[in-house]
Amino acid sequence: MSTKSFTIPKMACGNCFNIIKNALTKVNGVNGIVCDLSSRTVSVEFDETLTSDTAVSDKLSKIGFPAEINR
Repeated sequence: MSTKSFTIPKMACGNCFNIIKNALTKVNGVNGIVCDLSSRTVSVEFDETLTSDTAVSDKLSKIGFPAEINR
């Protein structure tokens, strides 16, 4: 398992997070998602044998929430 944090500037409210959470739970290998609205970040736990931080970032962009991977 790996956990990566993503900064999502367009995430402004709980509804935004629900949209993000619903999309990311459909990504094969994603196991957990934690949101921090105050810093506009989402931490995603995933199985790196099934997906990657780049795939998660790509999914976020496709749903209208471009993200920066925090290294």
